Amino acid sequence: MLKLTKENNLPPLVVTLLLNGSVDPKKNNFKSPVCELAQMIELYKYVGESLSKEEIHVVDTLPLFKKYSGMSMAISEWEIHANYLGHYIYMLNLYIVIY
Repeated sequence: MLKLTKENNLPPLVVTLLLNGSVDPKKNNFKSPVCELAQMIELYKYVGESLSKEEIHVVDTLPLFKKYSGMSMAISEWEIHANYLGHYIYMLNLYIVIY
């Protein structure tokens, strides 16, 4: 994809690192993450740094997830699909990148 993008003089590729949250606000501590959440954040940091080195624009959602830390962010206990707040965070990040 990078090769085609450069060969055709297209805008840079954009990758959004989509964190997800839980229904339980106590599990959404993005300011002081532990366990699986801390591991996911470290993995995304590594992926973001690696993609940036390849001249891919990376949209990191972590700063806004930290801002809304401690709030419910999923539609149910069984699904990690984002609720209205999660979607708002994703869209706000994309808006910031575009404009």
